[in-house]
Amino acid sequence: MGATTEVQHGAPPRHSPWGEVQYTTDVAPGIWHIGTAGHGGYHLSPSRNAEVPAAIRREDRWYEEDCNWAAVAVAFPAYFKPDIVEHAKETMRNWHPTAWERLTGQTLTAEQSYMRREYPEGCPRPEGLGVTR
Repeated sequence: MGATTEVQHGAPPRHSPWGEVQYTTDVAPGIWHIGTAGHGGYHLSPSRNAEVPAAIRREDRWYEEDCNWAAVAVAFPAYFKPDIVEHAKETMRNWHPTAWERLTGQTLTAEQSYMRREYPEGCPRPEGLGVTR
């Protein structure tokens, strides 16, 4: 990573919500894939996170590897293989249907979303994506 990029986006994190960072992969300037002893995900610089659409943005800039990672691939498809982007869209529809609907304007049916199918009265937990202000 060059000096100009580090000034603009900062250095990769050393600590994460899941513990000390054991490895970091530079996906693109300001987009890091990180791993810890027990979990991982993506971390975005403030300027990169500002580029994520509000409907799918996390204010803390951490996108865990189970479901929230999909927001990073959807927001920055040029940095991911096409099949990964398609999987990210599917993950968003299944696990973050409200955020997907806000992003796309599409209303999902139970057949199109696991969470809509399993919880037709609404998700019992926050979906974890989207600026709520």
